[in-house]
Amino acid sequence: LVARQATALAAAPDGTLYAGTAQGVLRLEPGTAKATYLTGMPAPADVRALAVAQDGSLWVGTSSRPRRYLDRVWTQYRGGVLPSKPVVAFAATADGAVWAAWDSGVGRMVEDHWTVWEQGTPTGIPEGSGEIGWLAADSQDRAWAGTRSGNASAVFVASGTMGNLASLLA
Repeated sequence: LVARQATALAAAPDGTLYAGTAQGVLRLEPGTAKATYLTGMPAPADVRALAVAQDGSLWVGTSSRPRRYLDRVWTQYRGGVLPSKPVVAFAATADGAVWAAWDSGVGRMVEDHWTVWEQGTPTGIPEGSGEIGWLAADSQDRAWAGTRSGNASAVFVASGTMGNLASLLA
C-alpha cells in the first residue's frame, strides 16, 4: 500500500486481506507481501466499504453503488430494491446474509433477495435518526447500525424486526 490510502479492509477465512483504495481493491496474498488489484471493476473505483460473505464473495461499496466480486466476475447493483447509493458499510452474518448500510437505510440480502429498511417508512428507521455511519454483525446473525451523530442506534434482526438500542438495554 505504499503511497496509497486504504479506505476499507476485509479479511477472508483463508487469510487473504482485501484493501479498498481510491483506485480499486487490492488483494494481499496470505503469508506474502504480494499485492495485486482485482481487475475489471466497473468505474468509479473509489472503495468505501468491504466485506467477505460466507459464499466467498467480496462485497464492495463505492461512491455510486454496491458491487459483488465472485469467481472473478463483478456484479453491479443498479436500482430495484437496493438503492443506487453509496454504501458506507457492509456486514456478513454466519447465516449467509449480507447487510449493506447507506446514509438513510439498511438492506439485507439472502439468496439474491434484498429487504430494505429506509428512514421515514413505517417499518424502517425512525425519521430524523441521522446519517448511518457504521454496521457490524454479531454472533446471533444480527446487524447493528449506528448513526454518525450517535443520537440513535438500531438493531436489525434476521426476522426483519427492528428495535432501538435504548429499548434493548432497558
